[in-house]
Amino acid sequence: LLVAVAAVGLALVLGRSLVRPVQALAAEASRIGAGDLGALARHDEYDEFAVLWSAMDRMRRELVEARKRVEQLLAERTQALVGEQQLVGSLFEALTGVVFVLTAERRIAAANRTARRLYGDHLEGRTCHQVLFGSAAPCPGCPLEQVLAGNPSDQGRISIAAATREAVAVELSAIGPAGEKQLRIASVM
Repeated sequence: LLVAVAAVGLALVLGRSLVRPVQALAAEASRIGAGDLGALARHDEYDEFAVLWSAMDRMRRELVEARKRVEQLLAERTQALVGEQQLVGSLFEALTGVVFVLTAERRIAAANRTARRLYGDHLEGRTCHQVLFGSAAPCPGCPLEQVLAGNPSDQGRISIAAATREAVAVELSAIGPAGEKQLRIASVM
């Protein structure tokens, strides 16, 4: 009976000395896993768990450094993309021909300065056939259908009477990956 009581007592003491550090370590691992990379709770004892605690803290510090590197790289890439976007926007506006960026639904997503000067300032959201022809229906034989059905190098041409009432050619070229509903560019020459 004395041995049984001693075994139960020893199990309680060992269980308590093992369970608390394991639970604390698990709680810290969960916190880090949730993205909280703040300092670990203190573990003052030098025991088997101190080795695990030290390894987890080293992993946490490495994660903090990796996060800083990723954030720095993201900031650099974002800045480069903003610069490229500004350059493309400047080039788009500087084109002397009329240029529309169309969605697959024939809606104007963007228009350059020349297009706005000829067709008005409020082009975005309107359909190309509405702006170019004053028509509610798509043009018969619209080359946009060919461009959307084909590969990015497919092009179509039609003649229209622009706001200037002159006959001009329209050339459509797909931009973006084939098969995706990306924006399309229509260049009116």
